[in-house]
Amino acid sequence: MSLHCFFGLELSEVGLQYIPPIPKHSNLVITHAAVTAVVPPPNEAEHHHKNKNNNHSKKENVYSPIALCVQGDNITDRITVGTLDPQNGITYLPLQLIFSSAVTFTLETRNNNNNNQNKSVFYPTVHLTGYYETEEEENEDEMDEEMFENFQNNKNKNNDDDEDLDEDEPMIMSRGKNVGYSENKKRPRK
Repeated sequence: MSLHCFFGLELSEVGLQYIPPIPKHSNLVITHAAVTAVVPPPNEAEHHHKNKNNNHSKKENVYSPIALCVQGDNITDRITVGTLDPQNGITYLPLQLIFSSAVTFTLETRNNNNNNQNKSVFYPTVHLTGYYETEEEENEDEMDEEMFENFQNNKNKNNDDDEDLDEDEPMIMSRGKNVGYSENKKRPRK
């Protein structure tokens, strides 16, 4: 597999399904999920506190916990990957999720109330990041074997000329050919 390109997706609404594109013959690798901010924008927080008494704590300004869920193309159950909880310092999730077919991401809340009846609760936007992997055109095993054989052939050819050299002596190689010796040791004179 080889790295193809960066992937990023913003999940901003609770309950909305996000389906990232996965190119043919590729895997989507998700490496991180992170909240974009720990506190709501000032206008949302001010609006939130106009309806309350002035004896509110700092923690009331912090976003509420939100769970990242995933559901595969042929799977009926939704799986919770993790919960981001800025109020308790959990602002990112290191991940290693690999998908080769369609997948759906959603954000869920503790009360699963998607119609926002409680206007005083704010949920963060979540960013998913990762990359796409694509299949190599050539078979990597065949290429590795060919490179090893070329190395062995060149090594055997060079051993005839350098019988009196120390086996551990570092040599400078270029495209499988001996082009010199490192500066640490000088080549013995004959």
